[in-house]
Amino acid sequence: LFVVSRPPRQASNMLSALSIGGTLGSVWTLPNIGYLHRFAIVAYGGANLRGRSLSFLDPTTYTRYLQLMVSEQLSPLYFCAFLFSVLFLAYLTLRSSPSGVLRNLDSRAWILLLWLAVPLLVFTFSLTGSSRFNMAFLPSVALITARGLQRLRRSALRWALISLLVLWGLVEFFALSYDGLGWLRERAMLTTPLKFRINLLAQGQYIELPASGRTDPGYYVVPEILEQVMMDRLEDGREKVQLCLLANNPYVNSLIVRYEMYDRYPGIELRRFEEGVEEPPFYPKLFECDYLLLMSGWRELLGEAAYEAVAVLESSPPLFHEAFELWEEYSVPNGEVAHVYKNRYHLQDEGSIP
Repeated sequence: LFVVSRPPRQASNMLSALSIGGTLGSVWTLPNIGYLHRFAIVAYGGANLRGRSLSFLDPTTYTRYLQLMVSEQLSPLYFCAFLFSVLFLAYLTLRSSPSGVLRNLDSRAWILLLWLAVPLLVFTFSLTGSSRFNMAFLPSVALITARGLQRLRRSALRWALISLLVLWGLVEFFALSYDGLGWLRERAMLTTPLKFRINLLAQGQYIELPASGRTDPGYYVVPEILEQVMMDRLEDGREKVQLCLLANNPYVNSLIVRYEMYDRYPGIELRRFEEGVEEPPFYPKLFECDYLLLMSGWRELLGEAAYEAVAVLESSPPLFHEAFELWEEYSVPNGEVAHVYKNRYHLQDEGSIP
């Protein structure tokens, strides 16, 4: 309150803005202050998440976030437009005031300059490398690009460049939003004479298509499996059944199963063997389950004890096949199969396996 009450000067305005920002930010920061330790380790505590160390002599240290802007966010065309605007605005500023460039910048120019430079400087010397960090200053990049194009005196050239950027933006949007435009995405991949691969659409690693590749709806077999288990439970007249999970991959895992079960499948209890939630040994506990979901492949993502349980099942022990029958199989686009086994016996039934 003291700082805010001071007469409006540059120094007091800056302190006012910092104090107000710190006060608002503390609403989240103080109750979650433990994140600072994690942040320090990930950002500056040694090798980064990709196993690389920070080298001040490596030129890529200073260009890696610019490269991410080209390859995963802006696309080469938009980055060239941004670079042109930066150089063009710098030229206009130097021509108008060659002796005091920084001193003659107005407040809007300073805001855009700091908005871009400060996050870029901080993230450049962070060990982690992720295009998500660039999100902090992408709005300033857009405004700087727009300002540079706006300062062009030739109206025809200005509108030609703006129209080109708008049209290319529409091409990027549709090409990265619709699976049927795969031919366009393939043609956007170019190889330079120096053997560098350039993606004109800047698809990157985070942009996924709606219904092809890893997002093919054929992978989403969990709802169908739960629906079949639910119908079978009702047909058997059982109040509750146990579904045991021995699968842990991107499309069949406990998070997806629990999400689907949240309010749609009462009476199904999930037992998770894949992540060590259950205490080993697992194999004897499998006989307590009414249904067993086992996924071929991806065994490296299972815990050690669960991995051993899968190895035992693959050896076809007679007791397991006496108790369980292969009930359903669900194939996914990459050729893997989800096997659902049903227990012939139940613990509450007479003659059940002890």
